[in-house]
Amino acid sequence: SMFTEDTLAQMGTGGARNVSVHAAKGSDSESENNEKIRKNFSALKEKLEGSGGLLSKHVAINLTPEGIVLELIDSDDLALFETGSSTATPLLKDLMEVVSTAFAAFENEVKLVGHTDNSPFKSDNGYDNWNLSSDRANTARQILVGAGIQTERVVEVSGRAATEPLNPEDPSAAQNRRISIVILTP
Repeated sequence: SMFTEDTLAQMGTGGARNVSVHAAKGSDSESENNEKIRKNFSALKEKLEGSGGLLSKHVAINLTPEGIVLELIDSDDLALFETGSSTATPLLKDLMEVVSTAFAAFENEVKLVGHTDNSPFKSDNGYDNWNLSSDRANTARQILVGAGIQTERVVEVSGRAATEPLNPEDPSAAQNRRISIVILTP
């Protein structure tokens, strides 16, 4: 292999059994950082869960290797954006306000990703779900920055169209229309 044992172990694709991801990384500061992220994740989850019933229906929180992922999710009865548009609804503005206050516990960089369902959307000028998902992510970024999140903390704004459905069994489901906000692991 052209990869070292450490690289293979970190990638999770092989290497000697006596070398693990933890052994390859293994610094005390990283362990402290992971513990801080877990504590911040728990605090964020408690804060959002205590903020009302709408959040339980429209917000999902997961801890991934990349960081803490907050999914702001559309529903059939309440949308985050106007249909076929990147114009935010009052629901999205309210959710982003709650999320931005919860971000005060973190100093980490943030990335925003827009997702659409698979409903065909294409205008005469070539505007499609790719453009729409990117524009929606940028609208979410503008709301976050307007709520006080430092511009330099946002390191990525992108759109994924319908390529990563939250509900793969029903690609046209409302839950697939969402904004993913990732609080990145340092």
